[in-house]
Amino acid sequence: MLKSDGKVGMKVLFGRGSGEKTLGKIVKINRKNFKVETLEVRGTKKTHRKGGRWNVPPSLCKPAPSAEPSRQSAPQPKASRKIKTTTSYSYSYSYRSNNKEVRNRRAREAAGRSADVLKAACDLSNPPTYIKASRRYLDGTTIRKRGDEYDGQRQKLYDAEKKCTRGTEFKTFRQAERYLDKMLNSAWFNRRFNNPNVTLRPGRGSGSACYSNGSIRLSTKNHMCERILIHELTHALVPKPHAGHGRLFCAIYLDLVRHFMGEDAYDQLVAGYRAKNVKYQPHRSAKR
Repeated sequence: MLKSDGKVGMKVLFGRGSGEKTLGKIVKINRKNFKVETLEVRGTKKTHRKGGRWNVPPSLCKPAPSAEPSRQSAPQPKASRKIKTTTSYSYSYSYRSNNKEVRNRRAREAAGRSADVLKAACDLSNPPTYIKASRRYLDGTTIRKRGDEYDGQRQKLYDAEKKCTRGTEFKTFRQAERYLDKMLNSAWFNRRFNNPNVTLRPGRGSGSACYSNGSIRLSTKNHMCERILIHELTHALVPKPHAGHGRLFCAIYLDLVRHFMGEDAYDQLVAGYRAKNVKYQPHRSAKR
């Protein structure tokens, strides 16, 4: 239909060629489109009431046959549609709640396995508290679909670290390597952990420090300091899938800072934890 063929008050059928056609009346002719008021209910999945106004291109309109009865003169009762919608929402809510229960159960199972792995890896005569109570540190966490822990404390911990000193600044990369060897070979460290077998590699440019697959990478530009090295070493000591910045990580990190950097750095980090609400103590009881 051409725009010149349309007139105000003219009845038309509008809709796409292979789609739904609706009876309407032209109430206004705009520069490009017709403004059409529907004379019947429109829609299958979503119902639009009679009397609604639509901007329709002339190419999607055609004159309505005068003898053609209205296609939707007797629309479905709205009550049946409400019942259907309510049932659909109820089903989806039940589906979501079941998924949440499954995720929680899998998280508890993963926490139990991780606790056993941690105790086996640190089979020591006098293990520290966070190894004895590792299940209380690990239980209650959320395991994502890809198998790792939801890392909800990362930014909080980064903000808390700003209140703690950086410690010894390494002037050369070789100095950082010697410091890492000193930590790994100390008697205090070996009483608490088995050797994590990590290597230190220089990072390029000003990129962030990271730990991955037994390798600690430090940027030689911005991260050559004692605290950041201890932070990345802590990632190697936390079992998967809990290698994020959760309760167990923060407890071990705090212990390493206290021993290697001193009481002042420990107090500063604890103050940062409390200021930023970082969780570093175990749950009161493991959820079963």
